[in-house]
Amino acid sequence: MVYLSLDDGAMVHERFWIIVGHFNIPFSGVFYYPWVIVGMLLVLIVAAVYIKFFFRLPIRTRWLLLLSGVLFLSGAIGVEMYTSYIMDSSGKGVSALIIGLEETLEIIGVTTLTYTILDYISRLSVESRSVTIEVNGS
Repeated sequence: MVYLSLDDGAMVHERFWIIVGHFNIPFSGVFYYPWVIVGMLLVLIVAAVYIKFFFRLPIRTRWLLLLSGVLFLSGAIGVEMYTSYIMDSSGKGVSALIIGLEETLEIIGVTTLTYTILDYISRLSVESRSVTIEVNGS
């Protein structure tokens, strides 16, 4: 989450153009913004590393975590690829509505992730406070 905040604020992925520009590779269509290729690769790597952890989570937490990831990535990569297609095919800028949709999906994804983490912690603390009372009848 820290990286995502830094990336959004410092526009790290937008600076990817500087690196790619040296190679003179023509990117077009949905890959007009080439950082989405790197983004998808990073998502696959993170998913591969955390797959065991993911399946050991309680089912509620697992589904909420999956939902938060889908929401965030739909905005960060999905809408960005649509924007890439528009930019490449028309050469015109995208509307504020599309940019707003991208940012909204990202924010809802991060908010859902925050809720998921807090929900998981609260469920752990409730389980650890369980008390067993034994009654011996005489």
